[in-house]
Formats: sequence, structure tokens, C-alpha cells
Amino acid sequence: MSFLWRAVSALRQAIRTLVSKTRRTAKAIVRGLSSAVQTAWNYTTEVIENAATASTTAVVEVANIITDTARNGYGVLRNTLRETQRFIIDTTRKVVKTFRAAWNWWNTKVPRWVRLTVYGVVIGATLGLVLYLVLGFGPAGIVAGTPAAAMHSSIGNVAAGTWFATMQSLGATGKLAWIMPTAGAVLGALLAHFF
Repeated sequence: MSFLWRAVSALRQAIRTLVSKTRRTAKAIVRGLSSAVQTAWNYTTEVIENAATASTTAVVEVANIITDTARNGYGVLRNTLRETQRFIIDTTRKVVKTFRAAWNWWNTKVPRWVRLTVYGVVIGATLGLVLYLVLGFGPAGIVAGTPAAAMHSSIGNVAAGTWFATMQSLGATGKLAWIMPTAGAVLGALLAHFF
């Protein structure tokens, strides 16, 4: 289990690093573009002031400055995106490698009966929870459009002490929400162990 914990810790660290690097990259892009726009604005203002006296030459100079600034900003953005893409690909490869190693460990080091028991518990608990939701004995009463609603409409008034009244009571108190998955997990573990 410590190997699995290391894999989860490595994944958490990779996600933290990715978020941190993405934030730094976004800040760098914003600073770079903001600086490029400010520089272009300053040059444009200066050239426009001189354009009153220098006409055509000034207009060409402004166009060149704006074009160069846009090219530099695009290059910074392109390089940053490439670095981020490489980081994401490398991190994904590391995570996949870690999970493959964990899966290999699980299949080679953990006894078969333990694996089957875990599978039985997970599948049984999931099926128990699904069955609880499908039946319709909820905490707010019987859910409309479910098998419980159909049975209730066919029964009419429910007598105290019947199985239906017991299920309603367990559903309303919220106990059925954990009894069904627990029973499914126990049954799944037993079936996986004995079959």
C-alpha cells in the first residue's frame, strides 16, 4: 500500500507543479504582452508626434515597430506554450508509468484472494448503492417513478410491521443508504472468495 500511496503523492505533486508552472507562465505572458503593448504605445505616440513633421517615414517606422513588437510577443507566447506542452506530456508519462508500476505490483505482489475480495467489495458496494437508488426508498420518502412507488400504489395503505413499512422506515432515517452498500460489499466479498 505504501507504493500506491507514493504513486498518489507523486500524482499530487505533479498536479501542484503543473498548476504552479501554468500560473507562472500565464503571468510571464501577461507581463510580456503588457510590456510589448506599452512599448508599442510609447513608440507609436512618439512617432505620431514626429509624424506631423516627418510624414511618410514616420508611418513606415510605426508599422515596422508594431510588426516587430507583435512578432516578439507571438514568439514568447509560442515558446511558453511549447514548454507547457512538454511539461504536461512528461508529467502524464510519469503518472502513467507510476500507475503501471502500481498495477503490476497489485497483480504480482498481492495474493489473489485479497484482490478478489477487494474486487468483490468494490463491485458489491457499488451494486448495493445502485440498487438503493433504483428501489426508491429515499430519505424524503418514496421517490416518484420508482419500483417502490409502483408497489406503494398497488398496496395502498401500508400496515405497520410489514417489510414495505420497514424499508420505508430505513430509507427515511437514512440507514438504508449505508445498509445496502454494506450488504452488497459483504456479499460481493463472500462470492468472490468462494467462487
